[in-house]
Amino acid sequence: MNPENLAKMGDMDLWELAALVRAEQSRRLREVADPATLTSEAFSSGFNSQGQALEPVVVSGMIVCHGSRIDKSASSHDCSFVKIDDEWVWDSPDLVSDDVRTAAERRVHMRSVSLVPAIEGTKVDFISSKCKSGVHEMRKCVSFEIIDGALSQVSARTVSKSSTHR
Repeated sequence: MNPENLAKMGDMDLWELAALVRAEQSRRLREVADPATLTSEAFSSGFNSQGQALEPVVVSGMIVCHGSRIDKSASSHDCSFVKIDDEWVWDSPDLVSDDVRTAAERRVHMRSVSLVPAIEGTKVDFISSKCKSGVHEMRKCVSFEIIDGALSQVSARTVSKSSTHR
């Protein structure tokens, strides 16, 4: 396929072609991924010593998204989760696997690992918030985009406000 052929295509044909390319990229990445191993390794290395999620990484063609929620009291917690193309990772249509683990120690501690194919152009936002009395306040947002198969940090996007998470 060359640029001249693309220039001759109608808009709907281009949209269909883009969707087919994205689906094929996803299929190929899913084919080579080992979700069980990636998830196991991510639970071992994707959280700091306090159990807070670290930023996402790309491993074996998958975006490995770490998430955490650490309750401070019955009405407050700290949380960090990932949005993929402006949807929570667990709602992404490209989600390959999603493993959530909860531990009840002094306070409830939830960790998750979600895998999504690293498809060119995918937008990834790592969002850390503090919740008090049911109101989330974003503390940090680091925005990335998949460029040449890797996560590249971009200037922060405006992230839609959402109080709903796990």
